[in-house]
Amino acid sequence: MIFSHRSMMSVLMLLCAAVILSGCSVKIGGGDKKVSEVIEENLELRKQVKELDEQLELRISEAKALRQQINAGKEPIPGAEPPVLSRIKLGRYSGSISDDGAVGDTQVVAYVQTEDQFGRMLPVAGVGTMQVVLIPDDGEPRMIVEKRINAKEWRESYRSNFTGTHYTLRADLPSDMPMGTFDGTLRVTLRQADTGAVFSTQLPIKIMRQPEPESIKHEADDAEAVKDQENHAAINAEASETDVSDVAETTADVEDHAADGEKGIVADEK
Repeated sequence: MIFSHRSMMSVLMLLCAAVILSGCSVKIGGGDKKVSEVIEENLELRKQVKELDEQLELRISEAKALRQQINAGKEPIPGAEPPVLSRIKLGRYSGSISDDGAVGDTQVVAYVQTEDQFGRMLPVAGVGTMQVVLIPDDGEPRMIVEKRINAKEWRESYRSNFTGTHYTLRADLPSDMPMGTFDGTLRVTLRQADTGAVFSTQLPIKIMRQPEPESIKHEADDAEAVKDQENHAAINAEASETDVSDVAETTADVEDHAADGEKGIVADEK
């Protein structure tokens, strides 16, 4: 019997489907692998190739843009103003924060916004520094945090979500900070990569440090003990007043009884 090419392809497709459904193994590269595993690996490889193609396309576009800039010279286009980094500022939620379950502030977070001359967010490359200066009620201000952010860390801190677009920087507060509430200053500095220009901004913050729960419990127990002692003293004082009153009443009764006896004696003598 002679099969046509189309019939042969149909038979092969049916056989492949049967193999996939049955989960059979095939020998590939000297080892046994299921057809489903081979298909999954193939899909993963295709995904990686697609990502590499996208990155290559971006690099080609970048090189093309740079070549056009070189060839075009420095003659500006009338009415066009290229975006230029003009300032950096800290977002409204910047400041000290507490980890989940922690008592008191444990970190400082800075939401850094880089803006052009029109106040628009402008992604930039560079390196930065994050500093926190503690301002105590008495004594000199002292730096408690100084964290340097390299170019890779700065790039990877870029965020865009419901709070806006910004660079999110975080730093841990020292664990040996004293208890209490303190005034402080959060300062961020950025050195732009392509121009070398330095930008800085700062924000006054509050840092709240509280004792551990066990310490709070001990303080509560001590306060309760003092209260119990005061109540006990009040009860004793009340009991003493009652005893004095009883003694006074008893003394009065004795005196009255003695007076009645004297009256009786006088009557008998008469």
